[in-house]
Amino acid sequence: MGAKLVADKARCIGAAACLGSSILDLDDNGKIEVLNDGVVPEEERSDIEDAVAFCPVTALRLEEQ
Repeated sequence: MGAKLVADKARCIGAAACLGSSILDLDDNGKIEVLNDGVVPEEERSDIEDAVAFCPVTALRLEEQ
């Protein structure tokens, strides 16, 4: 079973604590941008779980597919 990463840009404060995976980046306004339609590569699952946990404003969540 896979997972999808969802971001709430309205909550994002641009702390960048979540960066470090291939599907997360910051847009031109410094807000989180989820790439790859949010599909979490299995080999990055642990990194994405860390990103969700480290977000200081809980702007990220994982949804099981």
